[in-house]
Formats: sequence, structure tokens, C-alpha cells
Amino acid sequence: MAADGAYALYYATVSVMSGHHDCILVLAHTKESQADGRLIENFGLEPIYTRMLGLDYTGCAALRARQYMHRYAIPEEQCAQVVVKDLGNAFHNPKAQSFGFVSVSDVLSLPMLCEPVRLLEAKPASDGACAVIVAEETKAKRWTRRPVWVEGLGCCYDRHYPGYRDLSDPESLREAAKRAYCMTWWTCRHSFGGLFGQPVGWPKRPVRWPGGAPRHGPNIARGIGTWGSTRRNGP
Repeated sequence: MAADGAYALYYATVSVMSGHHDCILVLAHTKESQADGRLIENFGLEPIYTRMLGLDYTGCAALRARQYMHRYAIPEEQCAQVVVKDLGNAFHNPKAQSFGFVSVSDVLSLPMLCEPVRLLEAKPASDGACAVIVAEETKAKRWTRRPVWVEGLGCCYDRHYPGYRDLSDPESLREAAKRAYCMTWWTCRHSFGGLFGQPVGWPKRPVRWPGGAPRHGPNIARGIGTWGSTRRNGP
């Protein structure tokens, strides 16, 4: 899937959980250098009203940033400090796309792309790809000694038009996190029980997942997927 890698992982995990597949190769890629990304992003918006405004992802992010800054009285200097921190931390990652040591004044002196988002506050154009193998438990353990387990999944879509949303309060993100965390027994029981409440169908005994390993969690309709992955630089 192009540009929908997170959903591809979601669909693959659900397919394995359903029993229809026991192994799925998930690919995600992007190649923004081949086209004007702003036009492609604009084309992905609702065609009748939103697309005609000329919005792209940077413009939508600017609307959200401005409302968030207004609601919580956040100055531009504080936003610039996030860029300073992130680029500085990325300097220690040899695979980081953008990195460097800049100051708050450096960030604020750069051109404004879409108020209040400046050049270094926007995402860079990216070319890249990644792959992950999603498999049921027995195969994951056979292929690697250190499989990564999917303990929870959550998906929620907000109101379609940006004007119908509270851009400073991502309701869909909070709801998706709620669903994912409440699939994780320890997290929901000890960390989020008071905030989200106990999920429906909470079992009194372990549930046996595909592959035979017992795992605590909600009922099978809201079950936990298991998947295995290889190391970054080898099998």
C-alpha cells in the first residue's frame, strides 16, 4: 500500500486473526520526488468543498496548529523548541532523513509556508519503502527468536470535513488509542482502567489465541493479533 502503511498493517493483522491467512507480507512505499506532493495531497481531499480551497497536508496541519496554539496560549517560540529538540535528537540516528543543530531564532527566521508553520516545522519530501511480515504465532516463533507481538489495535475515523472537527482535540486519535489500550490486559487494568473503563466481554480466564498460546485479554471478537518480524538488517 502506498501512503497507507499503518492501515496495511491493520488489515494484515485482522486477516491473520480471522484465520483466513497465516502469513502476509506488508509493503508500504512513497516517492514524493516524482511529483508535486501538494497536488496529490489536495486530490485526496473531499472534492466538492475542501479540494477547491487548495488545501494540502501542510495547510491542514497549519489550521490544527493555529487552533491548538490559540486554545492553550502557546507562543511560536515554544513550537520552535520542538524543532530544535527533534532535529538534535535525530542527529544521533544515522538513518534519520533530517537532522542538525539549530536554535529557536534559526527556526523563526525561516520562510513561512502556511501560517504558523515554517520551513523546518513542515514534513520533508520523502522517498522510501518498508516491509514487515505478519504471521500467526507458531510461524513467528519459528522464523525469529525475538518476534514482535501486536497486543492491541485501534481504528477510528473522525468527521469528514475539517470544519466539523475540533482540530485542537483529536477525538479519533483518543478513541483509537482507547480501543488499542483496552485490548491490552495489563495496560487497561493498571493504567487506563479509570480513564477508559473496563472493556465489554472481559474474560475470567485466559483466551487461547491462534497457535495455542494462552493470553489474557478481551473476547475473541476483540482479540489480540500476533505477528512476527525480522531484524532490520537480516533474517
